[in-house]
Amino acid sequence: MSATLAPAVLRESRDEQAPPLDVLGALLAAAGFGALVFGIVRFEQDGADAAPVLVGAAILLATFVAVEHRLSTPMVRLAIFRHRPLTGANLSIAANAGGFTGIMFIATLYLQQVLGYSALETGLAFIPLALSACIGGLLATRIVAWAGPRRTAAVSMTISAAAFVLLSHTPNHNGYAPVLLPAFLIAGFTIAAAFVPLTAQGLTGVREGEKGLASGLFQTSTHLGAAIVLSVLATAATSRTSAAEAAGQTSHAAMTSGFSVAFLIAAALLALGAATAARTLPSTRASND
Repeated sequence: MSATLAPAVLRESRDEQAPPLDVLGALLAAAGFGALVFGIVRFEQDGADAAPVLVGAAILLATFVAVEHRLSTPMVRLAIFRHRPLTGANLSIAANAGGFTGIMFIATLYLQQVLGYSALETGLAFIPLALSACIGGLLATRIVAWAGPRRTAAVSMTISAAAFVLLSHTPNHNGYAPVLLPAFLIAGFTIAAAFVPLTAQGLTGVREGEKGLASGLFQTSTHLGAAIVLSVLATAATSRTSAAEAAGQTSHAAMTSGFSVAFLIAAALLALGAATAARTLPSTRASND
């Protein structure tokens, strides 16, 4: 009904001064990042045969950069990345979002495939993570006001990395209470707390006419970063599991080994994100830095 009435009721509007749509840039970016994710996912199964896909992704993305650099009205003005807080926030949020997606995906597999939890039991097991994230998000603004965006993001992501190191020691039986539960309580809070200063720094300090671009870049870094990190974690876990099974380990032990490797990789990425935030984000107490 709404779709039928809309053309008759709503008036068409258009910004006559808006620059032309950068269709080529949009296609190159979408194809390049899509090929990148696909190549990473296929790498574990196809090995070197996936290399052409990854090379193609690199070519597409390099072409995208070249096109954007030459256009007078590009989809992405590349000079915006000279703004250090924006660039740092985008890089850090990719790791932070990837960590959150990773803990949800890998822990779900562990709970169901190793511990034998049902779908309902698995959902209930994630309640502490959700509650902790809610508390972290609610308190983040106060923490930022006290410690500043740099310290809040860097320290939160460092603690998140430590929680993922704890997750890498998950046993192949009875691992929820001793390992997953405390890691959920820690990581939920710190991942949510890091999101607040990273979001603020990713959207501030840019030209008035480029706030939409900054928002789009940040959303892309969040969702695409999570997809890329998750594909890396899943590929690493599958590869390690296959190697462990070939070495004679039981199915549960092999899967746990694969999940442990994935958690360690996520911890390393979160640590890199913390270092990036520490080097690029501003502090409200500059006189003390």
